[in-house]
Amino acid sequence: MSKGMRGIHLYTGKGYGTVTTEMLNDFDGTNIHDFVVHLGNMDRVFFDYRKGKSDRKAVIDQMIDDLADFLPEYKASDVDHKDLYISLPALSNDITTIKNIDDFYSDYRSYMRQVEDTCIEILGEKEWKFRIEGFYFRTETIFPIDQKISSTNPTSNKMVKLLNDIAYRVRNTHKKEFMWAPYYGFGTYAENITHNLGVIANRTDIFDIICIQPQYYFQGDPYQENVDKVFDSANRQKVYDLDGDVVGGGRKTSATALIGVTMEGDDNYRKSRSDRFDYYVDTFSGIVKEAPMVFYAGSTHNLLNNNSLFDAINNFYEV
Repeated sequence: MSKGMRGIHLYTGKGYGTVTTEMLNDFDGTNIHDFVVHLGNMDRVFFDYRKGKSDRKAVIDQMIDDLADFLPEYKASDVDHKDLYISLPALSNDITTIKNIDDFYSDYRSYMRQVEDTCIEILGEKEWKFRIEGFYFRTETIFPIDQKISSTNPTSNKMVKLLNDIAYRVRNTHKKEFMWAPYYGFGTYAENITHNLGVIANRTDIFDIICIQPQYYFQGDPYQENVDKVFDSANRQKVYDLDGDVVGGGRKTSATALIGVTMEGDDNYRKSRSDRFDYYVDTFSGIVKEAPMVFYAGSTHNLLNNNSLFDAINNFYEV
């Protein structure tokens, strides 16, 4: 695990189309070293308790099919030396799913077993060990967002308990890292959202890497201060709230997460959102070597057709 992670969110599979060898080759020779691989459009591949177990199996099958389509393209590419983080199924935020969230543990176990088997079958044991760095938890906040989790007993929240159980299996069964890219607080429950991600980062050993989305780029001027607080969090390796206080009363020595940043951009980075993009670059460029970084830049197909945005990301990572 490297503090100097310089990654990109890569979107492949159902709803996106498979990322091909030719597309991957565009990343060769760039400063982008890590791919966070999202398998299928999240609107189509998530667990929802209301839909029953057969739907969960269909979600797993679809994501494994997407992985099996992607890995040969990666293997044949010029970037097969770059590291991958493989996404887990997302979770619905409906109340029934939240109340029964512990029921999904067996589904995540099954999915991760199939990911390992698929990677070994297509890439081989050595590549599974050295190129697949970890699993990525795709849901970007802790549910329910209208509640704050306990700083002293975080796993009293059912979703946090599930994440804790998944993390144990990620590390001890699969020998991998566990990554998350939650968003900093915005909207009605901004305070709760920030508190909850801060407790996870500062008070638990669930994740190895947490790259926080500031949300200013997409949500606008009311959230510019989020960028500054995310910088403080990544720079000092403890999550701060908007009042400048360390969430949860401080970072425990047993907390495991390297705290970093999810940079944000899209086709408007030189149009309506240019000031916001530049504010991110100016704020975070000084810690590229010091904290893990990953870029959200829309769909991979679209990014590779936007040479100026692609170049801007590559230049940001130049250290």
